[in-house]
Amino acid sequence: MNTYAVDVSRTRKLAAYAQLGKIRVYHHLYEWLLGVLLLNMAPSPPHGWLTASILVLVLIVSAQAAACALDDLTGFRDGSDVENYRKGSLDPDAPKMLPKPLVVGLLTEREVIVFAGGATLVAAAALLGAFASLDWDVSVGAPIASLLVLALTIQYSSGIKFSYWPGGAEFHIFVVNAALLVLTYWAIAGDLPTVVCLLGALAGTWFVLVVGWGNVR
Repeated sequence: MNTYAVDVSRTRKLAAYAQLGKIRVYHHLYEWLLGVLLLNMAPSPPHGWLTASILVLVLIVSAQAAACALDDLTGFRDGSDVENYRKGSLDPDAPKMLPKPLVVGLLTEREVIVFAGGATLVAAAALLGAFASLDWDVSVGAPIASLLVLALTIQYSSGIKFSYWPGGAEFHIFVVNAALLVLTYWAIAGDLPTVVCLLGALAGTWFVLVVGWGNVR
């Protein structure tokens, strides 16, 4: 019986980490997929493009996990998540929402900080690994822009706290999601056609609409 209890506890812990990192939010992968598909426009795929593409995917998932974990940490510390997810909310749909791991006590602040830090390190390692798999035969601007976007991503609700600015959340969401498509193509193909930039802007605008609709609700 004790062994069973430990297994259940570990399962709940893993589920809490998955919820913390918003693993269920897969929409960011559309930009990555479109960026990879657009590589068909390139004259010829560079050596190591497949490995680089997979590492970029790891980068996206890890960066999202880090940003979402820090967002939950900030929301827990300032009390906004406790208020929004408390029982008895006037919103009839509130009880159906997935619980915030910090709010319900499944994770501690220390565990969330360690998770966010680890996810950030994984994202940075995947970023460097992607360029290394291309033998660093890339435009000098691509790695610099990628590092800047990674730094920007994790500051949605921490650091600079874009989500606390008027219009900051929308700006952050647009830039990050447009960059997912643009940088995926630019890093691997080595050039940046106008159509890729336009599609990136379209993808960023689309995700702002998705998040904006959810927030209004």
